[in-house]
Amino acid sequence: TFHFELFLEPVSEEIFSANVFNIGSQSGSSNEENSKPEKHKTPSNHIDKPDKNQISVLVAEDNLTNMLLVKTLLQRAFDDLLIYEAYDGQEAIDICKKFLPDFIIMDLQMPRISGIDALKKIRKIKNAEKTPVIAITAGSVKGEKEMCLEAGMSEYLTKPIAEEDFNNIVGKWI
Repeated sequence: TFHFELFLEPVSEEIFSANVFNIGSQSGSSNEENSKPEKHKTPSNHIDKPDKNQISVLVAEDNLTNMLLVKTLLQRAFDDLLIYEAYDGQEAIDICKKFLPDFIIMDLQMPRISGIDALKKIRKIKNAEKTPVIAITAGSVKGEKEMCLEAGMSEYLTKPIAEEDFNNIVGKWI
């Protein structure tokens, strides 16, 4: 028997993590206050990097659930990361210009500017030419992986994202 909860609104990272990573748990108890979704909040992308030795990661993903999943996987696997959030390709470019993250995880299908087009512009930013960029996508188009790698992506992950695959690929670069 599986227990599923469907959230029709964005939820906090704690609620998301508690529900996604405890799939199949038999605990029938539910704290109603903790299971209510929060309203979406604009991320604070305008924080200077406090520690020059801290690894910074840009997650560019327009789907809030996928954004929370990627951030949760990063936080579970790696200590003390500074994570920037972009919800479309243009935001990703702007964050790269302002903060120059050490590493980027980018969805291919985003509004305003696609992941591939954003990558092309990011590669023109001084000191971002060799920044590792992992593409994440539903992977439904034949030849998409090759297209991503030819465009300059460092790696390629398909959705749904398996935690072990995520850790193996991201671990190569962080």
